[in-house]
Amino acid sequence: MGHADRTIDMTTPYTRKIKQVVDATHVNDEEFIKAINVVSAHFDDKDLGASADGVNRRLRSAVDSLGLETHIAFMESLKRANQNFDRVAATISLLDESCQRIASRMDTAKKSTNQLVSEFQNLHHEEETLVQKSKILEDFLPQFSLSDEESAVLSENNPEGSVTPLFFSALNHAEKICRTSQTSIQNSKGHHRLGMEVLEHMSVLVDQAYRKLHNIVKKECDSVNEEDPSQILIAALTCLANRPVLFEYALLELGQVRGQVIERRFITALTRGGPDGVPRPIELSAHDPVRYCSDMLAWVHQTVVSEKLALTSLIPSSASVPTPVPSDDLDDISSPAKPSGVNMLLHSAFEPLCHPLKERISQTLLSRLSVVMSYKLANLLQFYHSTVAALTTAECSISVAIDQCVTLAVSNFNQMITAEQAHITAQIAQTNDLSTPTIVFETTSKLKDLIQTHNTSMIPPQQQRLTPLPTVIEGLVISCIAGCEQSTVTDETAKCVLTLNVLSTVQHTLEPFREAYTAKVLDVCADRQTIVRDRLVQLLVMYWLEQCELSVFVNEMSRDSSTPLCERENCHESKLREAVALFSSRVLSFGDSLTLPKCEFITNTNTLMIVRKCVLKELAVSYHKLYDVIHQITGDGSSINSLFQHTPAQV
Repeated sequence: MGHADRTIDMTTPYTRKIKQVVDATHVNDEEFIKAINVVSAHFDDKDLGASADGVNRRLRSAVDSLGLETHIAFMESLKRANQNFDRVAATISLLDESCQRIASRMDTAKKSTNQLVSEFQNLHHEEETLVQKSKILEDFLPQFSLSDEESAVLSENNPEGSVTPLFFSALNHAEKICRTSQTSIQNSKGHHRLGMEVLEHMSVLVDQAYRKLHNIVKKECDSVNEEDPSQILIAALTCLANRPVLFEYALLELGQVRGQVIERRFITALTRGGPDGVPRPIELSAHDPVRYCSDMLAWVHQTVVSEKLALTSLIPSSASVPTPVPSDDLDDISSPAKPSGVNMLLHSAFEPLCHPLKERISQTLLSRLSVVMSYKLANLLQFYHSTVAALTTAECSISVAIDQCVTLAVSNFNQMITAEQAHITAQIAQTNDLSTPTIVFETTSKLKDLIQTHNTSMIPPQQQRLTPLPTVIEGLVISCIAGCEQSTVTDETAKCVLTLNVLSTVQHTLEPFREAYTAKVLDVCADRQTIVRDRLVQLLVMYWLEQCELSVFVNEMSRDSSTPLCERENCHESKLREAVALFSSRVLSFGDSLTLPKCEFITNTNTLMIVRKCVLKELAVSYHKLYDVIHQITGDGSSINSLFQHTPAQV
């Protein structure tokens, strides 16, 4: 089977048995194949024909030999294995000793490791604590400390000229730290030391910074520009507003500097004018009081506006300065209002201007002014006072100065009105001319100018401090009437004519203004004119009755007596006849052209016509009464006709 070139005889018993085994066994079984290969090594060709017993013995012997060899090899292998096991046992013994030593060392290491672990845990806990403290410190430092740059920029060693935006941010940071420290001190329970140290350190830095800002304001005051103010000065004043005392000192210094600048500009405007002489120097208008004062006040008004705009851009609107409370008002709960920084600065800036302005206006007011000029100046001053006071305050220095000028102007005007009234009365009383005196024309012209000035005035009636215009007009008109009454003219008729001329002139001038101002005084003039006209008519009637010798008869008719008229003394028929003849020749013959003594001086034609009409009417009435009385006495028409050439109807 192992030899391919062998010829197998299939008739032998072994062959058949082998064939049966092979057929009954799986050829593909590896163990079977190995077993066949081992057995086949002990067979050869001659065994195929041998007997079975011999083959079995030989095969058993071979198998036993093979088993023996196998056991011997196994024993040797076991010997070697035993030796190996001894070596392994020795190694294991060594390993056991090593393990014991390692275990001992491990116990020692474990003890030291436990100590290290404990220390590590403690260190880890400390690390966590330090990390937390580091975070707290990181949060604390920005809130309670400044950076090196911020500390350097706020320190005194830093010169004032190096003020930058970092300076103001550092100052704000330092102030915030102070506020936070104060809050922490108030809220903490017993732990004040750190807060106090931080607060003290920051307070020192803040004080140094504010002193530096104060010095900056001093240096920047001279370079204030209305059109482009210094941003550093604006920021410095804004910060100083948090310190009222320093802020007040800064405003006072700034106000003094601005006051000097404004005073120089005012003197320049008075003497030199603008650039290249445009506008002209104000002093060139000194001959015209109204123009002179108007130019000065207009310059002041313009300067107040521009200065307020410049200062408003410099100073925060919320800034205010402390106002000291008088000792008498300490018990008063309410405190005085705090003036704004702009108003205080305007007060200081315009204070140097007050004296030269008041001096010039006072000199103008106390010069020889007319009543109209004084009235115009008073209205002008009142207008500018209200305007300037609205821009500043009533307590501002420039407002107070103009108000004092207004008081002087009003007082001067009242004195001038009083003097004018006395002058008018004296002038009219001393005149011998029966026509309207010149002083009356001047007075009426002044009244028209006063009314025109009042109409163009922009002073509200409730703010007018001058004597009301109707009162002024009434006073001057009454002075004219008083002058007529006190006239040195002895003839009463002439005095009446003078009075009528004066009243007519006054009425003609004031009539267009009746509804606005002169209704009352015109009514007074009309009543006075009626009284004077009636008196003049009475005097003229008496004059002509005396000229015609009828006055005796008229007087006797007015007397109550039982004696007939013709039987009374000086009332004989012959005298009556002569008187009636004179009346006819001197009065009736002239009619409407009858001459009225002194009436040719009456300037008002309407008044003259009324007087003439009333005189003729009164003469006719007297003639009619005399005619009726004689007619009742005689009762004879022929006697009446012989005495009276004309009947009352004809007259």
